[in-house]
Amino acid sequence: MLFDRFVFIIYILFNYSWLLLGIVYDSPIRIIPVVSLLLSLLSIQVVTIFQLQTIIQHQKLDFNSKWSTIAWSGIHLFLCLFFSIDILELTNIFAVFAILGMFITLVSVSVLIMSCKVIASSSDDWIPHVHLTCVCFWILSNYLYVSLPVNLPFMTVLPVILMFILRLYETTHRFTICIETILFSIAIALHICLDTQKISSIRFYQMISITIALMILISGELKSIIMIFFLPFLCISFIVYSLLYSVLYKEQPSMQYFTTKYNDFVRLDDLILPIEAFENDDENWDEKL
Repeated sequence: MLFDRFVFIIYILFNYSWLLLGIVYDSPIRIIPVVSLLLSLLSIQVVTIFQLQTIIQHQKLDFNSKWSTIAWSGIHLFLCLFFSIDILELTNIFAVFAILGMFITLVSVSVLIMSCKVIASSSDDWIPHVHLTCVCFWILSNYLYVSLPVNLPFMTVLPVILMFILRLYETTHRFTICIETILFSIAIALHICLDTQKISSIRFYQMISITIALMILISGELKSIIMIFFLPFLCISFIVYSLLYSVLYKEQPSMQYFTTKYNDFVRLDDLILPIEAFENDDENWDEKL
């Protein structure tokens, strides 16, 4: 993906957790994490579609990574749009959950079918998609829990347990495993306490938000996550430039125009790192001075 897959996940979870906390407090500022997520995901799609990913990383994305980024960004954009419709009270909440339920079911079936195909070919490419499907289930079940007077015993904890197992399977760094095991164990314990009514929902979502924030801090990916938060400014600049171009030159700039301008700006083909310079140097370094 454009970013490390776990960076993408904890960024989404961070915004979702603060959204849920805002709903519990019935605060109007709960729209802020939704807007932040919408703008960031739109920016990620723009950067990926227009092949501007060298802003983030110096190698080009392969076909699967490119379309995985676009697809999952689109899925969470769809969820956020319906969350926004519900927050703004533009339609009945039951209609929102009916549409989101059918959508998540379609996504899950698609992921299950593709995962079986990938597993059959002895590949681990299925793990990120299952992990992201668990994120969708987690936010939808929690959103249902805080929005309607329903009882969902252990429905919210199951996706977290599966995410923890998948994370253990793919992580090799011992220190990271130890710290993340502690944080995931806290998250699982909090979910169980909520389901058994040992703690209030307000306390639960406060602790979950703090736990996800701690996970961001210890992940070592704080710089990448901050970059995701600032990506909307790139998208806004992109839109402003397009409008100015249209006004000044009386025509809509094409994708090829932007791609050419970007390549001229970064000139990555002309970039030679010091190590590459030494490797390409024809001098004999064993020769005496």
